[in-house]
This record gives sequence, structure tokens and C-alpha cells, in this order.
Amino acid sequence: MAVKKLICGVALLVGLVFSGAQQAQAADNVDDQIITVSSGYQPIPVYKDANTTQYSGKNLDTNINSWRVVRTAKSAYDLGNDQWVKSGDLRVVNAVTPDSNSPYYLIYSDNQALPIYASALFDKQIGTLDTGIDVWQITKTAFVDQSDALVGFDLGNNQWVKDGTFIEKYFWFYAGEPLYTSTGQPAGTIQQTLQYRVFGAKKIADQLYVNLGADNQWVLYASGSRFQKF
Repeated sequence: MAVKKLICGVALLVGLVFSGAQQAQAADNVDDQIITVSSGYQPIPVYKDANTTQYSGKNLDTNINSWRVVRTAKSAYDLGNDQWVKSGDLRVVNAVTPDSNSPYYLIYSDNQALPIYASALFDKQIGTLDTGIDVWQITKTAFVDQSDALVGFDLGNNQWVKDGTFIEKYFWFYAGEPLYTSTGQPAGTIQQTLQYRVFGAKKIADQLYVNLGADNQWVLYASGSRFQKF
């Protein structure tokens, strides 16, 4: 089964251009400190005050990842002209692509209408997955503050999901494990215990199988493992 990608449009969020700093109002322990922070290319909300109680109606430009901080508060950064972002928001948007640091490749939705969100903050739902499609390709993965704690996945154009079965790009399968065709017919067994590349996923006899290359190389996903078993 061919892997599908989301094709619904997503409105571009307003980007910000920062120039110089102004004195913050209602600031909470504001310090002059010049550092750089990463937004993970996410539309992080921007506030008018250091306490981040007054939303400006704007969000960070999703084409930019690195931002210069001119001042810091207890739990916020000023990116210039009293344009404040929450430090907590930045900690959950370390987005990476599956081809670099993330092991994840596909999401199996089981034809469910899983929620879609506008960013890795998962604070604004913008739709649901098409129930006519069951396999989705991941374009980015978000972790918490450069850790292994998983937040969710981008299916393209900042269309984020956090539910479903997350399928890794490489998975360990073991010698002797049965192989099947795409229609569920027996097709031999795996000959060597190796970490195999995964190319697709589907339900066969109501169980999740992944494809290892050819039509006669479908294996039960639950029979494999992320790390080799000894």
C-alpha cells in the first residue's frame, strides 16, 4: 500500500521581524542577556509582556529556527521590541527530520480520524486525518528539549499528530520469523537476524505488518524490536 501524505492546505502564520529592544512593561525579573534560542520552525505564540499574559496575535516565522534574545525574564525571552516568547514553549519544539536524528518513519492510523494540530505545542487543533488512509509518512519529529522524550510528529506543513502507531525506519527482526505476501499468504521465513529497513505498513488478518522490500516480505511488526535481543 502506497504511503500517503497530507495534502490539506495550512494557512501561513504571520512571521515577525525583530529590530532592537524596548523597555518591557510589567516585567518579571528582566535581565539584559544576549543569547540565541531555537524555535524548531514552530509558530510559537508571541506576547507583549514579560509575564506572557498578553498575546500579541502574532507567532514566530516558521521559516526561521534561530532567534536572538535581547532580554530574559523568569520564564520568557524578549526577541526585541517587547516581543516575548515562553521559555517553556521553546523546550518542546526541538524538531528534527527522520533522515537525521529521529528513528521514526511512518504512522499507522488504522483509518481513524486522529486530531491534527498546528504545531508541536499541540495547543490548536486544525483538523483530523482522512479515514480513507491508514499509513502516513513522518516529515519531522519533535522531542522535549533535545532529549529522547517524544512529543509528536509532523506530517508536512506543520500538521502535527501525537496519536497512532509510530513505526521506525529500521527495526530488528529475527531468523525464523514467518514472512507473508501482502494478501497474507505464507512466503518463507527471515533467514538472518538483522536490523531491516521498513518500507511500508498495513493490516493483515487484523494485525499490523511491515514491509521489508518485496511483496513477499511482510513481517509481523510486533515480532521485531527497536534494539537487538540477545
